[in-house]
Amino acid sequence: MDDGSNNGKNITLNTHCFSREEQRVIQRFLKDKFGIEATIVKDRDKYKIAIGVHECKKFIGIVKPYVIKSMNYKILVPVTT
Repeated sequence: MDDGSNNGKNITLNTHCFSREEQRVIQRFLKDKFGIEATIVKDRDKYKIAIGVHECKKFIGIVKPYVIKSMNYKILVPVTT
């Protein structure tokens, strides 16, 4: 639960330790299983998965029941503009 961030505009999953192909598998899984469009973005010299503002509500709705109370700040719904 602590290996990611929510900056109020998007959610990132710190998947830096996964290969690009493994990240594509996760990306496809999110799309096929939950209908969530995610992107793979460069973060310094590695890559991670980002979930944009328009997909955040869907993602948060899926993970919310499993998030422990001390991590609730991670699942605040980003502001859409």
